[in-house]
Amino acid sequence: MGTPIDEIEYGNDCLICTGLFPAGKTPKYIYIVFEGIEKCEGAFHDPPNGQKFVLEQHPLDHCTWYNSSHPSIYIIVSFTELWTLVEANFLDPPDEFFNSLETASPCVKESISNATDCEGWSYFNGTAKLFWEADGIPYQIAVTMGFTNQSEVLSDRLECGIDHEVIKLCRRCDKTNCLFLVDLEDF
Repeated sequence: MGTPIDEIEYGNDCLICTGLFPAGKTPKYIYIVFEGIEKCEGAFHDPPNGQKFVLEQHPLDHCTWYNSSHPSIYIIVSFTELWTLVEANFLDPPDEFFNSLETASPCVKESISNATDCEGWSYFNGTAKLFWEADGIPYQIAVTMGFTNQSEVLSDRLECGIDHEVIKLCRRCDKTNCLFLVDLEDF
């Protein structure tokens, strides 16, 4: 049937990343998806590639988001004036599966793992992609199409090759259905 998409809930302003978050537009929740993480021999868990995790804005540090409710994975994303930190750990047994410290540019939406091989790591390679729209691309399309009541819009996604997805939006009130072929590099 599809997943409802909703408007963004805003939190406290992150004054460091004004390029990402204009005044009054810092999201209370951001989403993170890991891709391409590889498991080294002896690592206990499979990497959570392709899973979407919800992170909540820290109540005191408004440029940090974390997940507090997942039973087996802890993730933190923190922006400073000098870097972006993304760190993710399995809790039982404790094991870091992603670590990235982006120093070339603070406030980035995509981070690359610091680990490039198994030496000293249980997991290597991979990227972490951040977004804060309720469901990323479907939300952006719904707003562009003028679907003003996003809680009435359902979305489905279908992968179509490596760099493309088909997004289906269905507006419940008048049963409008739209299909969009999306080049993921544009988002």
